Amino acid sequence: MHEVYLPKLGITMEEGSVFKWMKLEGEAIKAGDLLMEIETDKVTMNVEAEVSGFLRKIIVPEGQKVPVGTVIALIGEYDEPLPVSYSGTESTGETTGETTRPGEMSGQGKPMVDSPKVTPVARRMLEEHGLDVNKIKGTGAARRIVREDVRRALALRSENLHFQPPSRQIVGQAPKSPVSLASPMARRLATEKGLNLNTIPGTGPEGAVTLRDVQRAAAELAEDASIQVKADERTAGMWRVMAERMTHSFQTIPHFYLLREVDASALVDLRGRMSSIMKRDAGVPLTYSDLLVKMVAVTLRHHPSMNATWAEGSVQFNETINIGLATAVDEGLLVPVILRADQLSLREIAVCRHELTERARANKLHLKDLEGGTFTISNLGMYGVDAFNAIITSPQAGVLAVGRIADRVAAHDKQPIVRPTVFLSLACDHRVVDGARAAQFLDDLARFVEEPFRLLI
Repeated sequence: MHEVYLPKLGITMEEGSVFKWMKLEGEAIKAGDLLMEIETDKVTMNVEAEVSGFLRKIIVPEGQKVPVGTVIALIGEYDEPLPVSYSGTESTGETTGETTRPGEMSGQGKPMVDSPKVTPVARRMLEEHGLDVNKIKGTGAARRIVREDVRRALALRSENLHFQPPSRQIVGQAPKSPVSLASPMARRLATEKGLNLNTIPGTGPEGAVTLRDVQRAAAELAEDASIQVKADERTAGMWRVMAERMTHSFQTIPHFYLLREVDASALVDLRGRMSSIMKRDAGVPLTYSDLLVKMVAVTLRHHPSMNATWAEGSVQFNETINIGLATAVDEGLLVPVILRADQLSLREIAVCRHELTERARANKLHLKDLEGGTFTISNLGMYGVDAFNAIITSPQAGVLAVGRIADRVAAHDKQPIVRPTVFLSLACDHRVVDGARAAQFLDDLARFVEEPFRLLI
């Protein structure tokens, strides 16, 4: 029997949780199959199975935080007995809120040795229509019985009653009409809502579907849709992590902001000259983000207070300059980190940035790609944003928000001229750096943007 442990995905990771099990108990697994998604305090990561076999037991349920190295599941042969230490433990996989336990009595007075899992809505429908839960096959997650399973069973029962020979009817019991009987208003509403009348239990005369029945079915369908949106687990997971981190940062870090408009004429010229050369030699285009990463990293060398953090009641300076680059993905926001950016050439930065952003959008980042950042750049210029303020990524001391480069009217020798300019907004942790030091950093950075050819010296 192979024990599956909660893996350590990064140097600083001490605990985590299974965000989603991608396999069900009893399901066959091949080595390399996606087994689960692990949620850390930074992001959710895919984890593959190391061995082939069957997922015999899920020990740790989704959402429960446990220390790194905890046994969370067992993989073995189909009929391989579970170890004694695990065989007596009740499965902690997906739960449904049901309270039936082995040995309890079912609705038919028979002991239920292994009560099927049933969603609350499906349970209510079963009770209303007197269906035997043990005769319905579940098709939901973890093979639980969902609303559509009950509806199929009701439709099948109605067909059987409709085509039942008269000689087999129970004496004194009025024959039930097929579910397709419905009032005109019910039919019209069902058509508008795209509902199949044969799947809607009728409560009218002779089992006819009434307007109220259709309204209830439509409401249940809307409830299902709402649950489905909430169950967009990947989006909810990454977004929740991002929301929690940004909330904590904004509530605990005393932010202040500096804004400056900078002439970007030389920056546009430099990128135009070097982009085709970079594409030819390195295979990736040169972006404004690449240039900004290099300029910020070099500027941080001369302003160590902007490359520091507040910890244990004092300012602590970082030994390396690692630039995080905020990257939008479908599921939320990630900040992959370019390590020792001040020591890298523009070509090396461009290649590293391209690889990190491509992996981020393909959900293939490793936790190490997101750790160690000492300063962050958030560039929304490609989205047409002129200027904005960003939230600091804790425990860093600052984040640079960059708007789009656009032609704007500026004064030159007391005359109005049109030049490409860019707005730089610097957010700072006031515990680590004061306004004067932050202004000096922004001034040096602005001169780099205005004279970017200094990067080549």
